[in-house]
Amino acid sequence: YNVRCGGRCAFGLFCLPVGRAVRSIPSIEASGTGRFRYPAVRRIRDAQPVKGRVIAFDLDGTLISCAQRQQAVLRAVLCTRRDEVDVGEIWAAKRRGLPTRAALEPAGMDVETSAEIGRSWQSLVEEPFWLQLDQCFVDTQPLLQALRHKGCELTFLSARSKPWWLEPQLRRLGLDHYFAE
Repeated sequence: YNVRCGGRCAFGLFCLPVGRAVRSIPSIEASGTGRFRYPAVRRIRDAQPVKGRVIAFDLDGTLISCAQRQQAVLRAVLCTRRDEVDVGEIWAAKRRGLPTRAALEPAGMDVETSAEIGRSWQSLVEEPFWLQLDQCFVDTQPLLQALRHKGCELTFLSARSKPWWLEPQLRRLGLDHYFAE
């Protein structure tokens, strides 16, 4: 998850991912009013500065929605093999923490085929063509901006196997200037 403090952060918020948790908090304002939509972001905006605090965010699935990319790559791999499975079902299994290979087995794939599809998926999922499908969650930039304004140093964590594509992607998404070098 994004803030690695194991409890409440400096702003009295539980340390939960932006993409999953903050998005699920009921809106307090309609879009376009100039106010933040979610209470968590509003609370950070109104908090006292906390110079020297470092906050680490997980990138994929927390600040960036990677679902479209990951599902598109799986569809492409399955299409080249002419295999038919319910990609939504596989995605749900992956969201529960299963690797691609293990998520395919309950869908009727044998172990060898699942492993081959998993390797193909892994080799493609971080390529620039597919990374273009990623988008920031709606409140990612307002949240990062509010935290920086309060004096927090921001960094991100990632389990990507091709880290050299991170900088161009962060620049494309307009996130590069929020994070420490």
